[in-house]
Amino acid sequence: MDIQGRDLSETVWTRLDRKAGAVIELTIRQLRHKISTWVVLALGTMLMILLLAFYIDSVREGFESIDNDGDSVDQDRDGYPLGQERKYGTSDWNGEEYPGSGTYIYEGEIDWNDENREISGNKTWEGISLLDASWIDFDYKGGQWDYIIDWDDVTDCPDTRGELFVDWIPDYATACELEDGTYATNGKFNAEGNITVPRDYYLTYGYVTGIFDVPKDPKEMYIDEDDIDWDGSAGSQGADDDGDCHRTDWFTQMDGSDEYLWWEEPHRPDANGNGIQCDVIWVINSQ
Repeated sequence: MDIQGRDLSETVWTRLDRKAGAVIELTIRQLRHKISTWVVLALGTMLMILLLAFYIDSVREGFESIDNDGDSVDQDRDGYPLGQERKYGTSDWNGEEYPGSGTYIYEGEIDWNDENREISGNKTWEGISLLDASWIDFDYKGGQWDYIIDWDDVTDCPDTRGELFVDWIPDYATACELEDGTYATNGKFNAEGNITVPRDYYLTYGYVTGIFDVPKDPKEMYIDEDDIDWDGSAGSQGADDDGDCHRTDWFTQMDGSDEYLWWEEPHRPDANGNGIQCDVIWVINSQ
């Protein structure tokens, strides 16, 4: 007891100790409660994200993207989808012809029986020849069916097959290099230099004009790009959302007789015959 007769447990200091302990205990409890709240919130968020991922995956499986008009293909493997080739009036069966590729202008040829077998210049050459080049366009490439030489695949000419241009010639759309640095060619290429055409073979030459750069569209642009736009009623429905039916300001793909070129499907904007271009007829069965 103190001098006033009070028990030590009732002194000011003991009361302060109890209050301090209570404050510490309350703080710890609040901190524990706050941490548990954040843990529950984080787990709940992760669970919602996981459920959302499963939902998106199920939606994608249930609504698979379909190229219903076939214009996302790239038959000639030149990197331009059919839909983009149609816009520019180029063929999707010719890798040398693509949007911005320009127009080939024929200048002349050396036929199999011409007396003059040599020519020089910077041109587009096509045929069998002996090339003494000062410059070669190594970037000039085509598709899988083109006659264009891929200079990345050029090898040394073999010396075990006999006399060149007599016993053998390079394979189709290839070239090989001779010991003196000249090339034996059998294909199409851009180059500058001196050209010699062997007897009994021919070579044509010209140049390409009107070249301009056209970025390649991703094929995804031509998949699910044109919905039906159904308003819930029967009859004429739909709109040409992507313009590939009306084809306004498109380059034509016709020959001089107003006939579609052999590689292009006929364009019939009113294929259903109802007098309205670029629509579909929606039929609702009431039974």
